[in-house]
Amino acid sequence: MSTACHVLLSTGDPTEAPPRSGLHWVNTTTNAHYLSIGVSTVLDWVTFPAVQATETLKGIAELATQAETNAGVDDLRIVTPLKMKVFVDNEVAGLYDNKGAYNASTNTPDLDVSPSGISKGDAYTVSVAGDFFTEAMEAGDVLIADQDNPTLLSHWIRVQRNIDQATETVVGFTELATQAETDAGVDDLRIVTPLKLANFSGMGGTSMQLNTFLSIAATRPSNNAASFGDRNGHSIVEFDDSVGEQILWSHVMNQDYTGGDILVDLFWFAQTATAGNVTWGVEIERGEVGVLDVDVDNFASQQEGTSATNGTNGLLNITTVTLTNAQADAIVAGEYFRLRVHRGDLTGDTMADDAQLVAVNFRQSS
Repeated sequence: MSTACHVLLSTGDPTEAPPRSGLHWVNTTTNAHYLSIGVSTVLDWVTFPAVQATETLKGIAELATQAETNAGVDDLRIVTPLKMKVFVDNEVAGLYDNKGAYNASTNTPDLDVSPSGISKGDAYTVSVAGDFFTEAMEAGDVLIADQDNPTLLSHWIRVQRNIDQATETVVGFTELATQAETDAGVDDLRIVTPLKLANFSGMGGTSMQLNTFLSIAATRPSNNAASFGDRNGHSIVEFDDSVGEQILWSHVMNQDYTGGDILVDLFWFAQTATAGNVTWGVEIERGEVGVLDVDVDNFASQQEGTSATNGTNGLLNITTVTLTNAQADAIVAGEYFRLRVHRGDLTGDTMADDAQLVAVNFRQSS
């Protein structure tokens, strides 16, 4: 900085606080003039003669009026804390003003018969259930006036805080069903998503159809063979309840199979029983060309599924067993294979009666 005197000459603008007030600084390069008005910081140098302050130029500014502050269009005048407070108070007025409890049973305070003195943003929390105009309110609901002097239900914002469980007759909240709950088909409160529906393991889902095996087309193995029979014109394969018995089918895997999980649906009746569980075992033997030896059994590990018989004899039952591709002997589309179904000595089988198998169906899980 140049030596302190009444007039300071320099080739640049001030970069330090003035040594005292009342000094005159002249930038001889730009001919800009500055006057010192304090000694704290470099900002105590102001342009002289005074110019309007901007975002890039130091100078003087005028205080904004309240109207100018509220309008928000003047970008040169400055706002004081008082005017800013008035502006903010005006802006937030009517947004939310908690007025306390409202008894919807007795309309206390009066909000829907002859209300008065209510301003936009006034809020009331329902303390006792009842009707508000024509709408039922529960304790915990919140009413917010959407305009001054509201006289209609539409003049209020209603916020429900304690929504009931949705039912067939009540609008309310609910929960998404898991895949297991979707497959079980016994929960009547949760809701099913399109994905869960696509992966539904029961018949009627959107899984892809693969192969169907009718009992009349089955083959009896050389040992422990189940018996063929007929029930009211339905061809059946009968499995004993205490002796392990089995049956075979030969087929070619559907050309649309893409290697996903296979859902094996077994359709069966109980001979006479109306109680007890039946456990089915399912195995697949892949007929890979150049690999399969037809003189030797080479089935993949047995996979099992259990379900209860219907409480009314003669009604059809279904048991679904899910096989991964590995559990299905890594079969591919268009390949020959054999299916072996087993029943009679498996864990969880409690039905003391013959099980009569009528058909088996393959689906690929979506």
